[in-house]
Amino acid sequence: MFRCVDRATSYAGAVSGAFASAYYYQMNQAGFGYNSNNVPAAGPGPHYLLHGSDMPWLFGNQISYTDPKAFPTQLVTTMYFAEFMRSGQPNPAEAYLMAREYKDALKVDRQSGPWNEVTGDSGKQVKQMDYPAYDAKWVDTPQCAWLNYSISYYLTGRI
Repeated sequence: MFRCVDRATSYAGAVSGAFASAYYYQMNQAGFGYNSNNVPAAGPGPHYLLHGSDMPWLFGNQISYTDPKAFPTQLVTTMYFAEFMRSGQPNPAEAYLMAREYKDALKVDRQSGPWNEVTGDSGKQVKQMDYPAYDAKWVDTPQCAWLNYSISYYLTGRI
């Protein structure tokens, strides 16, 4: 449900001009669950992708990594979000990263490429937070339409 309504909100704000710019993401890594012995309950991969599980990644305080891609994924995620908080858009300038000697961030930035704005309902509108991050098309479009949250929900009020 969150994905569908958030996607419809981003799309409507971007194509109507209500938002100066809109960026949409999906986590491919997230918080890991732990059993009673403080051992990760799942191995590497996209587990626990639920509402709020991205918070440790966004704020750079994920404390355990069971996947070798987890730390670089956290780095690319915090890089994008820190720049968004600093400047209102998620793509840091190379000169900014170089001047501060953020070598690891510069590497993941170059590998991941820019985070593009939402511009419509086709093409690659979603930044998949992974290592490296990559651009993708909207996901679960038929499921969202079935839930009556089509991408144009806020523009048309229907599927």
